[in-house]
Amino acid sequence: ASQVRYVSLRNNRIESIDETSALFHWMNTNRTEIDVYLNANPLDCCQSRWLVHYLSGSKNLVKDAINLTCASPKSY
Repeated sequence: ASQVRYVSLRNNRIESIDETSALFHWMNTNRTEIDVYLNANPLDCCQSRWLVHYLSGSKNLVKDAINLTCASPKSY
C-alpha cells in the first residue's frame, strides 16, 4: 500500500483551510511523515484561525510555512 508523503497545493486559490480539511485530519492523527506545501495562496487568516495557531507549533507539516502570508484581513 502506498502512502502520501508529499502534497503540493502551492499557487492555487485556497482562501480557507478549516477543521474539515485533510491537513487538520493529518495533524490530529499524527501523520508527521507528510510534507505539505501551501505557499502562494490567498489565505483568509480569520477563517483559518486553527491553521495560524498550528503553524506556530513544533510538529508543523507545512514545510513552507515561513513563506505564507495572510491575504485577509488587511491587519494581518
